[in-house]
Amino acid sequence: MFNKFKSMLTICLLAFASMQTAQAVAVYNSASAVAGTDSAPASFSTLEQFEVTGGSSYLATLTDIGTVFLPVIDNFDALSMVILDDTYAVVGSPLLLAPTSGSGPASVSFTFTALSDAFYSVVLGGTTDALSTYTATIMTVSASPVPVPGAIWFLGTGMFALVGFGRRKSA
Repeated sequence: MFNKFKSMLTICLLAFASMQTAQAVAVYNSASAVAGTDSAPASFSTLEQFEVTGGSSYLATLTDIGTVFLPVIDNFDALSMVILDDTYAVVGSPLLLAPTSGSGPASVSFTFTALSDAFYSVVLGGTTDALSTYTATIMTVSASPVPVPGAIWFLGTGMFALVGFGRRKSA
């Protein structure tokens, strides 16, 4: 029994020691409403820059929230986001959303790794026939080890004590 307990405790401690947590920090965030009507569709386009750190991983997300007042009524007819590196080459694949009317919020994303410290660009554009909103975010994604909480050490000590008391009783 003690060998089973010992191997189980070892597995638990290894699992806790190897746990990691993902931390995300926004390096670019954009949200806006675009007003258009059936008779006069509205379009927009923007080019902005954000700073990246070489070797870091990033998550780019484009979300179509839909009409401001009734999110399920109408979405963007077309919404796109393209990431460009410092040489203006396209990074990853362009994010495109073309949901149908009444489909509610929609989102697309991809991850990329920056090769060196630089300023990257994001190009956003879209056309709508309603008062629609969107969000575009780019976040760093990094994993860092999680320290083993003190409670785990107390739990392990308590389990060893119980095993010790159990062995004394049986002897």
